[in-house]
Amino acid sequence: MKQLKKPDVGVNETSGLSNNTGSNNTRKTYDLKHMNLRKSVNNNGCDTSDEKDKEGRKLISHKELQHIVEPYQNVNLLDNDGKKKSRVTVLIEIGEYLEKFHDPNGEVYVVIIIKGHREVWPMKAKVFRDWLSHQYFQLAESGTDRSSINDALSTLAAIAKFDSEERHVYRRVAGDIKTIYIDLCDESWRVIEVNARGWQILDKSPVMFIRNKGMTALPVPSEKGCIEQLWNFLNIKEKHRPLILHTW
Repeated sequence: MKQLKKPDVGVNETSGLSNNTGSNNTRKTYDLKHMNLRKSVNNNGCDTSDEKDKEGRKLISHKELQHIVEPYQNVNLLDNDGKKKSRVTVLIEIGEYLEKFHDPNGEVYVVIIIKGHREVWPMKAKVFRDWLSHQYFQLAESGTDRSSINDALSTLAAIAKFDSEERHVYRRVAGDIKTIYIDLCDESWRVIEVNARGWQILDKSPVMFIRNKGMTALPVPSEKGCIEQLWNFLNIKEKHRPLILHTW
């Protein structure tokens, strides 16, 4: 199968999201993988997520940027009256910027950004607890306590279970009759998309893959592979091989 070319995705120049740690709401520029990202707005101050840059590439919308920049950047330690918020309140507000959902069994999950890529974790996972704690430290420049983390997680879990959409989660392989997705299980959480036109590697998975500790990374596929090597691993008689290839 041939490898498909990845479509170009354009980005705006700056995020335009406020850094609420200061009273003057100073605007900051966030760099992600050497790309400067800005909120896309028109003269009326409205989102222009369908706009394109000069090269015709789609611009990243403000909603998408909320999941790219660190969530703590959008949270203030003080309330409208200038009083300091509780740790639990701050942690919940950080979590409100995240994509949350539940599966058909009622288990709750969250999508977080780590080193520029998306990861999907159960809310009870230590990875998410540590991530949330680190977000608080980035904002407050001080640590939080286990009790505050637990209280915040209880609220966020309720939001994910009752106020967020239901989605299926998968391990390693997902898809339907038209498209198959394979989790490479690499550090960047990339996936392989396979369909009748060919295959391509995606930086962002269209489906919600989760992982177990024992899952190891798969080799990155190459266009230079040879189908004849497949028969070294399959006990298929030569006369039946065309049938296998046609079905595949």
